[in-house]
Amino acid sequence: LGLKFRVFLGASFSVLDMGSDILIVTELFAVGETAKARAVLIMIVLNIFFQLGIVFLQRRKRPRLMAWDMLLTILCLKPAQDAFRVVGGEQEFYERLEPASEFLVTKMIETFTEAIPGAIVQAAFIVGRISDGEAVSSTSLSSLVMSIMATSFAMQSLKYDGDVNPENRRLDPKSYGMIPDQNRILVFALMMGISACTMASQIFNVILLRKMGFLVLVLYFVIPMLLFFARKLLRRGDFYPGKVPFLPTILWHIIGKTTTDFTAWMQAIPPTGMGGAGFTGNLIFNQCATFVVAAVYLGGGGDGELHGEVVWPFVVTSNGILAICFVAFFLSINRSHVSTFFSLETGADQAERLFYKRAEPDVKLRYTIMRHESYYAHFRDDVKVYVQDSVLDWLEEKPLWWSDLLLANIPDDMLEGEASALRAKRALELGDKASRGRRNSMSLRMSLGIEEEEDEEDEDEDVEVGGGGKVGVVIEEEDEEGGMSG
Repeated sequence: LGLKFRVFLGASFSVLDMGSDILIVTELFAVGETAKARAVLIMIVLNIFFQLGIVFLQRRKRPRLMAWDMLLTILCLKPAQDAFRVVGGEQEFYERLEPASEFLVTKMIETFTEAIPGAIVQAAFIVGRISDGEAVSSTSLSSLVMSIMATSFAMQSLKYDGDVNPENRRLDPKSYGMIPDQNRILVFALMMGISACTMASQIFNVILLRKMGFLVLVLYFVIPMLLFFARKLLRRGDFYPGKVPFLPTILWHIIGKTTTDFTAWMQAIPPTGMGGAGFTGNLIFNQCATFVVAAVYLGGGGDGELHGEVVWPFVVTSNGILAICFVAFFLSINRSHVSTFFSLETGADQAERLFYKRAEPDVKLRYTIMRHESYYAHFRDDVKVYVQDSVLDWLEEKPLWWSDLLLANIPDDMLEGEASALRAKRALELGDKASRGRRNSMSLRMSLGIEEEEDEEDEDEDVEVGGGGKVGVVIEEEDEEGGMSG
């Protein structure tokens, strides 16, 4: 499964899924299901609205390109454009996110705002037709299947790409490398099967819970979400996915938790996500909940429209296939990585382990200064001493792993004298280069846009760098676990 093939196939799935949604909207209007049709339309519009926001943030300094991308977004063709950019791998100096990061964010938004809610509405329509004894059209069934398969493919592709990435495996072989060199197509197919069965089960759960009352449905989502946040706050150095503010972090966790609940997104397994034990426990809880919800509904807690001969076969079949896929998945991956699904390691534990046990400077820095300070607060003094003892050598020798992104992320108090002056000088050099509109092609998958203070348009984005002159520095990087840091 080559990167180009997966990216373009995923983009094709996304475009076909959007087309099938439009067909189902037409059918819903035709059979008088106006409310459901409008709900699907609202979700499509909401997805497009958020995608337009991403385009604005990415391309606002290039109005013509921004207008073109917005047109593609409105025409639901942006996934194809994103796929082209991911394969190209290039980033313009004015962009806040690199192509891979932009692709991840847009895919998460699409899944949260359109794919999952849209599939729920479509499934509710089909279940309603079945309970009324009416025929279900092939358009309805094919649209629902397309939505589930497209979402499963997209979400598990993100994990697959991260796991087989040689750089991720070099940085932390304990967290990456579960997919073997052989039978990768089989492993990916099993990942998709797990995701599809999970999504089908959760959608059916939502339908039954809605029939039991809106409050019950709300509590089903709110209580686990509150427990998730409590666990995040209690686990040391585990709350922030990257160097982002508090409110965006809250939103990111809500989106990540919801998509993981519905798709068994394995990108949540690393320590900075749910963690291995958290992911596995969450999956088991959600699947056990399908039996409980079905029993309560059939026991008199629902409206009685669906009978046991419909509910139980679906619940047992979906969970049975999921169990088979999971067992086969565990037997197919590298044995040494089975334990990662039960790991209690936190993001801070991971940072501490790699800082003290690895000799490579780029690994030490990647898991400390490139992350939120809460990850290494308990050994920050050691990080400071290490940086101060080595930074002048890095600035002079410029090893292959060194980049302006690393330099810009070093906290001010860890740079003294000559090192601080050199960083300020380098920032001004890059600022002059960016102000002339040149492409910034820095290494290590970085995003670094810098503008001079005289640029009134972005004057509010200016920040201090290394105690030197003021320059507008924007840093965004895709966290290897799927989070965003910047």
